Amino acid sequence: TPPPPILVGRPHSVCLVAVPGKIQKGPDSVKVKVGQTVKLVAHISGEPEPDVGWAKDGEDVEEDDRLFYDIDEDTTTLTIKNVTKADAGKYEVFVENSLGMDQSFARVDVI
Repeated sequence: TPPPPILVGRPHSVCLVAVPGKIQKGPDSVKVKVGQTVKLVAHISGEPEPDVGWAKDGEDVEEDDRLFYDIDEDTTTLTIKNVTKADAGKYEVFVENSLGMDQSFARVDVI
């Protein structure tokens, strides 16, 4: 009789779970003095990795050496150095991927 067939298993496939872009915890509103540094931090998630943006009073933030944002694996941080009265306002962080979007707001008051 012939030998039994050799069964070869298929390679394991990785199954990624798709998750809509979401802000798990939005930034806290803050009061700061002129000249201080502010960091607004939002905890984010999503798969595929979401696009992230920040806006102030409805206008996209224009980054420069004084005002910029960083995006890490699960957080995004908006930094404002040497705060001026003009930096006061309503800040919005938004995340979006192919499955959905989310947003959160925080106020920066300059005293």
